[in-house]
Parts: sequence; structure tokens; C-alpha cells
Amino acid sequence: MSAPEQVQVLQLVTEVAALVQHERAEIASVRNDLAHLQGGDADKVSDLTRRVTMLEAKRAVAEASAPPADPAVDTSTALHKARDAILAARSAPDTPPSVSAAPRTDVPAWIPHYRILAASPQLAMVQDDAAPAGRPSQYEIVVGTQLTGFGRVRAIAQQGTLWVIQADHGVIQ
Repeated sequence: MSAPEQVQVLQLVTEVAALVQHERAEIASVRNDLAHLQGGDADKVSDLTRRVTMLEAKRAVAEASAPPADPAVDTSTALHKARDAILAARSAPDTPPSVSAAPRTDVPAWIPHYRILAASPQLAMVQDDAAPAGRPSQYEIVVGTQLTGFGRVRAIAQQGTLWVIQADHGVIQ
């Protein structure tokens, strides 16, 4: 191969190397953009799932507070009860005090008595009717929540017309 041909081959190899480097940079940029978009989608799906479960819980509270067939019952009172339950659930902390929390000596221990206010397959609102003064009585429960007296919540499921919360150490109906 002559010297001019060698120079021409080296120029072509250099051009190909520059094109490969440019393509690699473009692929890396596309991968970064894709990873950024996927992360945003996961956050949006999580937020949407939470909103849907809250709407289901609100609807369940409204249905549970619906007046009986007796026309003597005031429907506005039932509506206000449901709204108050939702507002109280929103203002309550996300999780109740856990079983592992050390008991305070100045506060007497209590045995919780939970009842389900509203539920959906992923979310439930419960009220502790035995909660001492100064402690929140309503909690938003999801699978995995540590619930005082019952341990970790394993499942929130509907059995017939009732909702049931299954935990490590018992069932709440």
C-alpha cells in the first residue's frame, strides 16, 4: 500500500472513531433521559395510587355514615360525621405508636380497642376507642404498619360485606 493510500485509510479510521464516540455520547444521553423519565413516572404512579386509595376510603366513610332507612335520621348529621372522620384522619399522624416504643412511666398503659371507620384494599382508617386523652385515636393504616397491641398489619381485605385487618397478633373487624 502506498503512502497516500495509508494516509487515506488513517483518515477514514479517524472519522469512524469520531462517529463512534459521538454515537456513544448520544446513547449515554438517551439513557440518562430515560432513567430520569422513568423515575418521574414511578413517583406519579405512587402519588396516583395514594390518591385513589384515599378516594376509596372517603367513599367508604360516606357509605358507612349513610342514614338508615328510617327517615327520622338527619342526613346532614351523617354527612358531617363522615367529613369529620376524614378531617380527623388527615390530621392524625401516618402511623400509630409502634409496639416497640418504650412505655412512658407517667402514662398508664392501655389496651387498644380498634374499629374500622373506612377501608379499601390498600388503606384503612381505624379508630382506637380506648385511646387515652392526649393520644390520637384515629390512624391511617397500610400493610406493614405497626399497630399497638396487634403487631404488623399483614393484609386489609373484604370478607363479605365487612372489612378485616389481619395483623401478626389478631384480626380487627
